[in-house]
Amino acid sequence: MRNPAAAALMAVGDLVVGLTLGMASEGVCGGAHRFDGVVEGMAPQGGNMLCRVRRVSLQERVMNGQNRKDIRPGQRVEIVLKKDQRTGRRTVGVVKDILTSSAYHSRGIKVRLDDGQIGRVQQVLSDQQS
Repeated sequence: MRNPAAAALMAVGDLVVGLTLGMASEGVCGGAHRFDGVVEGMAPQGGNMLCRVRRVSLQERVMNGQNRKDIRPGQRVEIVLKKDQRTGRRTVGVVKDILTSSAYHSRGIKVRLDDGQIGRVQQVLSDQQS
């Protein structure tokens, strides 16, 4: 994605819905192939902000850590710690406490893990991934 205005509103880990392939630097969309994705990386290039976006499945869109109702103490999750927000590095752990009081948070529900680390949930892991 090369749209500097859109990139300014995004951060690593954000879910982006309805992207169109072939976005030009002016923000004009080309092509008709739309998809949902998660921002995995961002880097300035010239006067633009380039964003690396990974396509996501329906399951990942549903359990992406943005909805409080999807997270329970005792669940294994991937979080991004405050110190890792720029890189998007994820930490796996078990939820001890849910710290965000609202039902939804665009960057992920904030939790405390069993080991005391605090971060925002990026993905709720199923039992098969533990």
